[in-house]
Amino acid sequence: MRVKLSAPGKVCLNICLDLQVKYGEHVVILGSAKELGSWKKQVPMSWSERGWVCDFEFDGGQSAEFKFVIVGNDKTLVWETGNNRILKLPEGGSYVIVCHWNSTGEPAKLLPLGLEEYRDRVEDVGHKPTADAYELGTSPFVGQWQGRAASFMQSNEHHDREVERKWDTTGLKGLALKLVEEDKNARNWWRKVCPFIILDIAQHLEVVREIIHESLEVGELLEALICSAVYLKWVNTGQIPCFEDGGHHRPNKHAEISRDIFCELEKITCSKDTSPQELLVIRKIHPCLPSFKAEFTAPVPLTRIRDIAHRNDISHDLKQEIKHTIQNKLHRNAGPEDLVSTEAMLARITKDPGEYSEAFIEHFKIFHQELKDFFNAGSLTEQLESLRESLDERGVSALAAFLECKKSLDAAAESNSVLDLIKTMLSLSALRQVIVKGLESGLKNDASDAAIAMRQKLGLSGWKPGECAAIGSELTAWQEKGLLDKEGSEDGKRIWALRLKATLNRTRRLTEEYSDALLQIFPKKVQMLGKALGIPENSVRTYAEAEIRAGVIFQVSKLCTFLLKAVRTALGFQGWDVLVPGSVSGTLVQVETIVPGSLPSSSEGPVILMVNKAEGDEEVTTAGSNITGVILLQELPHLSHLGTNEREAFMQEKVIFVTCEDEEQVSDIQKHAGKYMRLEASSSGVDLSPSSNDRGAVSFKKNLSSNGSSAAKGGNSSLRLIPLAEADVLTSGAKAAACSRLASLAAASNTVNSDNGVSASFRVPSGVVIPFGSMDLALEENKSTKKFMTLLQKIETEGVENDELDKLCKQLQLLVSSLRLSDDIFDSIMSIFPNEARLIVRSSANVEDLVGMSAAGLYESIPNVSLSNPTVFSDAVSQVWASLFTRRAVLSRRAAGISQKDATMAVLVQEMLSPDLSFILHTLSPTEQDHNIVEAEIAPGLGETLASGTRGTPWRVLSGKFDRTVRTLAFANFSEEMAVSGADPADGEVHRLTVDYSKKPLTVDPKFRQQFSQHLGAIGLFLEQKFGCPQDVEGCCLGEDIYVVQTRPQPH
Repeated sequence: MRVKLSAPGKVCLNICLDLQVKYGEHVVILGSAKELGSWKKQVPMSWSERGWVCDFEFDGGQSAEFKFVIVGNDKTLVWETGNNRILKLPEGGSYVIVCHWNSTGEPAKLLPLGLEEYRDRVEDVGHKPTADAYELGTSPFVGQWQGRAASFMQSNEHHDREVERKWDTTGLKGLALKLVEEDKNARNWWRKVCPFIILDIAQHLEVVREIIHESLEVGELLEALICSAVYLKWVNTGQIPCFEDGGHHRPNKHAEISRDIFCELEKITCSKDTSPQELLVIRKIHPCLPSFKAEFTAPVPLTRIRDIAHRNDISHDLKQEIKHTIQNKLHRNAGPEDLVSTEAMLARITKDPGEYSEAFIEHFKIFHQELKDFFNAGSLTEQLESLRESLDERGVSALAAFLECKKSLDAAAESNSVLDLIKTMLSLSALRQVIVKGLESGLKNDASDAAIAMRQKLGLSGWKPGECAAIGSELTAWQEKGLLDKEGSEDGKRIWALRLKATLNRTRRLTEEYSDALLQIFPKKVQMLGKALGIPENSVRTYAEAEIRAGVIFQVSKLCTFLLKAVRTALGFQGWDVLVPGSVSGTLVQVETIVPGSLPSSSEGPVILMVNKAEGDEEVTTAGSNITGVILLQELPHLSHLGTNEREAFMQEKVIFVTCEDEEQVSDIQKHAGKYMRLEASSSGVDLSPSSNDRGAVSFKKNLSSNGSSAAKGGNSSLRLIPLAEADVLTSGAKAAACSRLASLAAASNTVNSDNGVSASFRVPSGVVIPFGSMDLALEENKSTKKFMTLLQKIETEGVENDELDKLCKQLQLLVSSLRLSDDIFDSIMSIFPNEARLIVRSSANVEDLVGMSAAGLYESIPNVSLSNPTVFSDAVSQVWASLFTRRAVLSRRAAGISQKDATMAVLVQEMLSPDLSFILHTLSPTEQDHNIVEAEIAPGLGETLASGTRGTPWRVLSGKFDRTVRTLAFANFSEEMAVSGADPADGEVHRLTVDYSKKPLTVDPKFRQQFSQHLGAIGLFLEQKFGCPQDVEGCCLGEDIYVVQTRPQPH
């Protein structure tokens, strides 16, 4: 189609009629204007791939009436039915109008020429390639085909080739039931694609959009997306067959539906409420949608096959086969089976060179490429080529370089392809940067719709883009930094390897999160839909695994495994981490997590737990009294609450604790599940080997007598608010008492230096204590004491075999959470802190921070609250009180032999800090077991990241107490840091921000790392000397100041 530009006062109009007529017939226009023949002279139209077309030039502002007429072989005329069409023209311009036969009442929509320019260009230039430009062979799309094989027919036998299907809707409900019911009626492809999300066969996508926005209830969108992705995948692979249904819908119908679906997906993608899981599933839907390029939304697309079927250089039988198997089927009810048939036909006509003319084969190859393009089945090269016209000069150069390298690599012999591989990877990386930059900055103003769509699909294929960007930034930084002989006082090559190891572990964790997400999203829905739709069991069983393995992320995971092994070898690491050393024997039992009831009741005698994942605040002893060792199959901060509690368990019951991050060793460990093994862990390494089953060698009788007296319930004789400086164990708990002493020591620390001249100065945030007995007073004021005591008595003896204990604990927590702080106490706090001050509300129970019972992480702390909102502040206090009665806390006290009625809670209210770094410091190194060394673990942002055992590793350093020695053991790789902004509301919530460690001084600045570590060492020594025993210290760094917020006796 060519439409010339209009002269002043003139309107240039291209009229297109979407209609196919019988052989020998043609179409003319008759109308009222002289240009339209004045109802007397027929104006002939020309046939094109777009339909019947004709160009006109009218005077601007003119109105006219007209109709289309079919002229038969015998000159008979068949007029459109209905009223005359009415055409009202503007004062000037160039336009296109698309009409449909017998739809005389349809609005005459004039499309400006600018909107059609790309379509002209595609048809006139871009749609006339040569066969040499295309890749031959089976496309990936057809390679995944699991439907019926192609078979060629001399007449319309499609209805005779349908297969019998069975549906089973037993147990289905909601969207899944609707999908299966509609599938019974949706015989062809466009009807199966159209039901997307709402699963309705309605042909008006406007209705689809309305139902998406209005009728989907909260929580149903993800289910709808999952069902659609799975369903369309099975349609595209032929496991759900498509058949003709007697209708007649050209491929432009499919393209238009696809475009509307794409727009709906874009709206969902851009919504701030869209979850990562929903985005992941949307990415799985895109490859299943047909292309909506301009040539496919044209009224009569993919007409080349009609010309091929009428060629004079092929036999009549072959013409009939092409006509009935491909052409007519494609133009009536296109479906993925048409591409399968086309590739089978292409293989047949190219099998014996010379059997068919080169011209015929070339045209058929071009049609095959067009059809691949329509089904989004193009290869990587073909899809990248579709971006070419949207790229600038630099982008085109990068694309050409990559395609040339890829071509050379494909042609190279395997034994000589290493250099070609490296060159190709570098060129691919350069091209990726161009495409990513385009996604961030936008496209050229003249970019085509097709290029825009392809760019968006590439952009949508990302997983956690912020995390990926941070990892990319780190890897680039480590490459640019290179190897140094020294970094501060440490070996430069070792430090570089440790940094790289941290980033590689982070990368592998990202790939595992992706795999975990797929495994959480798909298997249940796939199994349910597979059974209902009659999908083969093997396809159902392997669906999620196939999705994982088909992606780039799987290849990244394999590469990470290889590189991590190399880095560990260079560092002399085994892949093990020892948190609690020792030697034990027991049956190796694998569990998902460490919770009461996770250990099978059949497990008798000593047990070594193999645990898949941990949150960091579990207490091992509550899971079983016969646990002798724990092997955690993930990385974990050594000084997290779980690590601290486990060291305490070691002191009392000899429980060994190690972690393993090496995939090969994890696989080997899992092979020994159920066997009796011996676990030996020390600073020199870990050994797990089969052992004789001498179950009588270990006694598991607990001695809990010492714990009962150490947790005497505090008195409640004084219920006044207690200044931090006056807090003691009796009224405020060990934690608040320690903070009180820390406050007095902080003033003295300003003048203290270690033996090697390093300052031991630190600060303590101001605070007050809501003492023991305040919760009891609130219960009395709420008239809830009797109910509280009844529930408390029940949890004392309730077993863990069923969920009754859970229910009782939740009832207690609900009751206590409903309590309100007295006005007197609130007013007293108001007199101490400014109204807008950010505060943290912390637990200080009489059953934590004691020698032999740290209970680290067992009770709540609520950050980021203020007195300006009394309700939020009071809720935070009651939540801390209520944390005394979580299932974990109840079972922990029960395991320690402490009566539930003896436990009570004070609340420590302190100034909220927004630190750059947080740390946990053990003044006796658990790793080295050396009294001359302190060990610190450091995390970015708030300390909850570190203490809770969030997946990832902290910075881990050793610092000498009596010299300036600093040794870095690990670099941090937590994905996120927790932070509080002054502009945010004080609502008890915190922000999570993605961390880029290439911008963190503790990672990149050896001088800062050494000075900060030495400062922590001096503080640790000072506190150990003042408290008289090794200490477990928590604190943070804010600017140039170090704050200590807590200290307790360190298990050792």
